[in-house]
Amino acid sequence: MTVELKELKNLPHLEERKYVKVQKGSGLFLVVENSKNKCKRFEGLMRYPKGSKNNTRVYFPHKLRDMTKEIELNNLLTLWDEIKKWSKSTGKNPNDYFTKDEVIKSSLTLGKLFDNYLEYYESVVSPRTFKDRKRKFRQICNYFGGDTSVTDFEWDRGGRSKVLQLIKSIKSRGHHNHPIRIRSLLKQCFDWGIGEGIFPRRQNPCGIPFDIEKVGLEPKNNPSIKWSEVPDLLEKINSSTNSVITKSSTKLYLMTCIRVSVIVSMKWDWIDEEREMIVIPPETEGLKRTLSRKNNPEYEHYIPLTDEIKTILNRMRKISGDKEYVFWTPRCGQYPHQNPSSINIFLKRLGYNKKLTGQGWRRVVVTEGQQVCGTERDIIERQIGHTGYRSGSIGSYDNTQFLPERKLFLEKWCKELVKQGLKI
Repeated sequence: MTVELKELKNLPHLEERKYVKVQKGSGLFLVVENSKNKCKRFEGLMRYPKGSKNNTRVYFPHKLRDMTKEIELNNLLTLWDEIKKWSKSTGKNPNDYFTKDEVIKSSLTLGKLFDNYLEYYESVVSPRTFKDRKRKFRQICNYFGGDTSVTDFEWDRGGRSKVLQLIKSIKSRGHHNHPIRIRSLLKQCFDWGIGEGIFPRRQNPCGIPFDIEKVGLEPKNNPSIKWSEVPDLLEKINSSTNSVITKSSTKLYLMTCIRVSVIVSMKWDWIDEEREMIVIPPETEGLKRTLSRKNNPEYEHYIPLTDEIKTILNRMRKISGDKEYVFWTPRCGQYPHQNPSSINIFLKRLGYNKKLTGQGWRRVVVTEGQQVCGTERDIIERQIGHTGYRSGSIGSYDNTQFLPERKLFLEKWCKELVKQGLKI
């Protein structure tokens, strides 16, 4: 038998607290406080934990004064039945039912997660890459707030939506490649957090690209020039009034086919005159060796010396022969050697802005090395520093260097550049 709502509301406040059964045998009561407190509230009694002889009190947030219809009282009885069933099936305190859907947020903040990841990340990438990624993480923190709990970035807590808003914000400023890099960086960080057991969910909110990333995106290769345009480039380099150091590093770059950052950081002790070889350590920035290859001598890079390369080095020896780096300058600034951007800046000043970059020159080398010098692509691939031939199961056994063939290629290449107008 259930007491009617009207009857419960009319119960008077007496000197002593009174417990009124809402429904016989249900364990749900209306607690009528004394005349001093004048409060009417609901309270349930059930045996918990299982097998216990004592009752546990369950305090309801529902107020009798807020109920206006009989159905609301019936709904409360239905809720009480659900609470009892839930407690028995889960083994949890029935009072926890009211907070079972609340999110218990991790005390780990986004800023702290980034700091932990960067501590690891610094040990596996070059200083230059680390500095760039640290700057990007700082930008992300500024957007979300470094004190934001990582719980807010769970997939089912709206984390993906938050990242999407960041990407939209970046794209609204006309940047279309940057959002992809940002999402990729967050994916790496969250994956690391999941692996370390500090990110709350297995599903990474940045694991799947957003469709909006493609909007306005125009994939661009580094600009390059045709072989017919090479003589004009070489003439401009020859007649430039730039420093001997910049002109020499640029010419050496054009001849050796390795990345710009490797050229500007070249050290005198890398030159093995007996073997007529420049031996570049695998940990050198610009070789782009993976962590497992950075300390492996098998991944050194070799540049066979040609007469033209020797001439450039001999000229530089008169300038910086007593220094550690071949391309040392008094204005090195943040680097102990020539700035890696110097060659690209030089090309821009020659009028090649958006027409040619140092990286774009490698396309000229790969294409014309085959067409003009008649060299196999496999040889050129090794000379420009790619290690794709060592990928896969069979590649792990491939230690071929083809140094005689590479020397022959560089000799042909250097002479061809001289033929096109390069003054050594």
